[in-house]
Amino acid sequence: MNDPADPLQARSERVVLGMAAAMGAFFMFTVMNLFAKLLSENHSVIEIAFYRNLIASVPFLVAAFAFGRREILVLRSKPVLVGVRAAIGTLSLITTLPLNRRRKRLGLPPVGAAGFTSPRLNLAPVSPSVFPPNPYWAPQHQLTGYWFAEAPQEWQPSASLISFLERGAPPLLITLGAMSLGNEDALENVQLFTGAIQQAGIRAIIQGWDAGMKQLKLPDTVFASGALPHSWLLPRCAGIVHHGGFGTTSAGLRAGVPHLVLPSIADQFYWGQRVHQLGVGLPFIPRPRLDADRLTAALSELHRHTAMHTAASALGEQIRSENGLDVALRLIAETFT
Repeated sequence: MNDPADPLQARSERVVLGMAAAMGAFFMFTVMNLFAKLLSENHSVIEIAFYRNLIASVPFLVAAFAFGRREILVLRSKPVLVGVRAAIGTLSLITTLPLNRRRKRLGLPPVGAAGFTSPRLNLAPVSPSVFPPNPYWAPQHQLTGYWFAEAPQEWQPSASLISFLERGAPPLLITLGAMSLGNEDALENVQLFTGAIQQAGIRAIIQGWDAGMKQLKLPDTVFASGALPHSWLLPRCAGIVHHGGFGTTSAGLRAGVPHLVLPSIADQFYWGQRVHQLGVGLPFIPRPRLDADRLTAALSELHRHTAMHTAASALGEQIRSENGLDVALRLIAETFT
């Protein structure tokens, strides 16, 4: 409950709302300057897409910060914690609202004060070989190893895909997830990547940018594919170029292939950094810095870096020996039965 007579609480909330107003003004100023810059300078479409994604996230961040749950903002300890509590309020708002909508549809009560975490058991589907557990974590926080879905039993690769794989060296897989689903910028991106593939003298399978693919005659060293089970495809590839999403990163790690990450937002930068730290990926290249020369050099190195291939293979073998689903089921049974 909020206590209007608590001067520390009132002061803390004024500070938080003032910070929210300042953030809103700063972001609006930034947005106007970015648009002015994009309109007045010659930027690549990749840079414009990056700025567009950044700008699109601004209203959500400001709204979450300004209108986060009030009980999170109640401060009864040192005033220096106000920023931390405001950040918790932001995260809580972003995560619990969609979760509670789903729970309501299932006839379940909303989550409690702990948000989407549990005081009894929290499972993280990450390999401890990739993200070692912190020894200071409370015992209810457990890493289980990854949870993977296998290829559907009825799925079969096309004859054209099999033919492409069999008539040359293992290709790279270029798959940028949601970043390559739209038609905007598709042609320029396809031209950028196919040009770099040819300059590097390698073969590649590209997923996405369907509109751009249809406008070009692709070289024999490039195969355009739709959705394919990564559990089947990646072990047949020499490496993977991707956006750094959690699922794609984990699939590449399991397959034991080296990575080149081209991050745009959020945790993609962390996973790009992490695969490099583990010795199984090149230094990541942010999308705004991606150009033909950098991409060509990176693709060539990714394909030919022997030590990185060896490290990726060893890590993949370790991850394949783990069974995250079995560990998760065991922990659930031990905790709740």
